Amino acid sequence: MINKGLNACYELCRREIRQMVKNIHGKIGSPINLSKQIFLTTLSVSISMLWDGSLNGEEAKLGLEIKDRLEEFVGLMGEPNLSNIFPMLRPFDLQ
Repeated sequence: MINKGLNACYELCRREIRQMVKNIHGKIGSPINLSKQIFLTTLSVSISMLWDGSLNGEEAKLGLEIKDRLEEFVGLMGEPNLSNIFPMLRPFDLQ
C-alpha cells in the first residue's frame, strides 16, 4: 500500500526536482541560496501532492516568506524563558 502511494508521487517529485535543477543551471556564475531552493522544491512537491498545483512566480515569494516565518518561530521557541531562570521576574511576563 505504501509503495503504491510513493510510486504515484514519483513523477511529481521528479518534475519539481528537474525544475529546481533547471533554475539553478540558469543561474550559473551567480550566488545561489541552496537552502531556499531546496525549501521551495520541497514545498512545491508537497503542494503538488496535496492540491495538484505548483509554486510559480508570486507563490514562490510567498513560499520564501513562509520559510522566514518558520525560521523566526523556531528561533523564538528555542529562546529560554527568563522568568523560568529568575522566578522573581515572573510578574513582568518577559516572554
